[in-house]
Amino acid sequence: MKVLLQCQQINIRAGNRELINQLQWRIEPQQCWGILGPNGCGKTSLLHSMAGLREVEDGEILIQQKPINSFSRRELAQLIGLLFQHSSYDFPTRVEELVMSGRFAQQKLLAGITTEDRRQVHTAMQNFKIAQLANRAANTLSGGEMQRVAMAILHTQSPRIALLDEPENHLDPGIMFKLLQLLTDFFSTDNRSCIMVLHDPSVAVRLCSHLLLLFGDGRYIQGRTMDIAIPENLSELYAHPMHAVTIDDGLLFYPG
Repeated sequence: MKVLLQCQQINIRAGNRELINQLQWRIEPQQCWGILGPNGCGKTSLLHSMAGLREVEDGEILIQQKPINSFSRRELAQLIGLLFQHSSYDFPTRVEELVMSGRFAQQKLLAGITTEDRRQVHTAMQNFKIAQLANRAANTLSGGEMQRVAMAILHTQSPRIALLDEPENHLDPGIMFKLLQLLTDFFSTDNRSCIMVLHDPSVAVRLCSHLLLLFGDGRYIQGRTMDIAIPENLSELYAHPMHAVTIDDGLLFYPG
């Protein structure tokens, strides 16, 4: 199967600390990866590196077999979209205009806004429950509303690879899984893939086909979720006993 994104011998450091050492990682179409690890282990740094916002200390990141730095910013925006850990909009831009901005990477130069662009924006605003906010100024939104707007922007951008940094931030439990499922379903089909940084292993098990565990000392393990999400691995990852119980068709992990 064709590889969408590849990390080759990636090293990431923070000062004198080696967080990730010699990471070999392949992201293929229709996969949804969850990245788990303790605070400060390099999760966000890795995500930003894959988005082209941060250079890695060593190694190379390839997108569709080409070095990430060989793409223009517009080309990169067509291939990769990043949902930041915290989204803030300081200007009184209308929410609908913000969501429309996600379409710019896919538009032809000087083509203007098309009927398809408007359809995509309408669908995203309906799906992410922000249609009623269309005329609100973005700088008046709550944290949860801003997160849903950011998700809608990413959806309208429609890149090949979605990078989500703690996407559950600010979302109420009642709506969190529904919105995350919308994103992961969209970006785990056809020629797309999804990578999420998460804190809760129970969320990762429910949504992700594969997991990458970062221990923060250079070590990592990766593989299919059913093989990686076991109490022994998670207990070592978080340096604390973790237990699992089966609920319905899924697993719930909790600290001992």
